[in-house]
Amino acid sequence: MIIRYTEGIKLLAYKKLFKKIDSQLAKANSLRGALFRLQTVLNDRACAHIAYTFLLHRNSYIRGDEVSGTTMPDSVTKYYWKNGGTNTDPVVELIPKITEPVLMDLQEYFINKDTIYYNNPYLGGIIENGWHEMMIYPVVPDDGTGGYCALTFLGVPETQPYSEQFYLDLGHRFHSAIRKHRLLKQYFNITEKEKAVLEGMAVGKTTADIASEFGLKQRAIELRLQNARKKLRARTTTEAVYKAAAYSIIFGDKNTD
Repeated sequence: MIIRYTEGIKLLAYKKLFKKIDSQLAKANSLRGALFRLQTVLNDRACAHIAYTFLLHRNSYIRGDEVSGTTMPDSVTKYYWKNGGTNTDPVVELIPKITEPVLMDLQEYFINKDTIYYNNPYLGGIIENGWHEMMIYPVVPDDGTGGYCALTFLGVPETQPYSEQFYLDLGHRFHSAIRKHRLLKQYFNITEKEKAVLEGMAVGKTTADIASEFGLKQRAIELRLQNARKKLRARTTTEAVYKAAAYSIIFGDKNTD
């Protein structure tokens, strides 16, 4: 009975904490802002820094289909190259391969000459700040969008204040909040006008149709679509519409689950 009582108290505390986290995430105006709000709620008892990564494809670090944010300082993130080629962040390559939490020893990557991360300045910057391990908690999206996602924690104390399941549930809640509150629209800097064009294309309208609907010249609509493709790093309109839908940039109501 004592064990059940203790577990009940813990579940109640988790529920209260998740409610506080959800409330804070609802106030965020950006992905990075949401991470800082989450960090503030958890405080340094849980971790020093948090990173969020969302990949649409298994090889997103090459395709450019990557969303990432972190609370780490500029002294570290200035080394991070997220626009293709050999990515400096080993987490990006690891996320599509894991379904269970993983503890990474960064020093092992940094000194191992057999890996592309040998003497890597990004890892070096993390290690110099005193963080030698990463805890990666994968999120398997259950909303039909697919992709690969994870929350990564730096500076997790040896005696963790929360259970492994807590961090896994937290990852799901954070990922859902990012989508629900349309924070990826802000991340990619998609304007309302560009969003409207993408939504029109998604339902089968032509640029001429959309131009007529808004009383604009077709060229104006084409320019908005071109800007949206560029921001979303999409090679075609079809890819831009797919990404906009996958990132919850188009359709849906911000205040609807």
